[in-house]
Amino acid sequence: MYGFHRDNCRSDCIDQLDRKVATDTLPDEVLLHTFYFYVNQTWDEDAWHTLVHVCQQWRYVVFASPKRLNLRLHCTHGRAVKNMLDVWPLSLPIVISDHDLHTTPPELEGAKIFIAALKHRDRISAIDLAAWLWEPIVAMTEPFPVLTSLRLHSWAMVLNLVLPDSFMGGSCPRLQVLHLDEIPFPGVGKLLLSTSDLTGLYLQEIPVILRPRR
Repeated sequence: MYGFHRDNCRSDCIDQLDRKVATDTLPDEVLLHTFYFYVNQTWDEDAWHTLVHVCQQWRYVVFASPKRLNLRLHCTHGRAVKNMLDVWPLSLPIVISDHDLHTTPPELEGAKIFIAALKHRDRISAIDLAAWLWEPIVAMTEPFPVLTSLRLHSWAMVLNLVLPDSFMGGSCPRLQVLHLDEIPFPGVGKLLLSTSDLTGLYLQEIPVILRPRR
């Protein structure tokens, strides 16, 4: 019932705005509040794309408040970051996610898309990946200055995974959520000491790593 009500409210909201925009009677602040309601009442991370294609005024209001509306570019196995950077003019944060592929690795081209996206570390705000992409993840030895959410999940065919102490240069100053699933990270303490914004820490089914005696 809630989902039905939510979707109908969202549809009614856009219908009302469509009728109003032609007369130009709604001030920008009212539009912004309405847009905020719209993008936060849907599971679609790209909901704001619909708004910017309605008219020039809506496009201006949306792009004038990227943080308020949480505008982000979502990179998946079928959507390359390069293509999005060519379309959207703003330096929006990048989200890399293979959430729909956690049980099945992507094709070669899909894997290349993720690898290319990881090179934009100065703009990546969230990473949600499974361990099939293990080598590129281990190679992430430089800090990610704007990363706020990191979720790494194991994958059945990838075994003996251990994040090295050099992971992300041991520094992630804006990290808020860290979620590791069956992936040990001995240097996690150092990484956590580098951030003061942490609100969620999830370490699930982490295997014990036996270090050799010296």
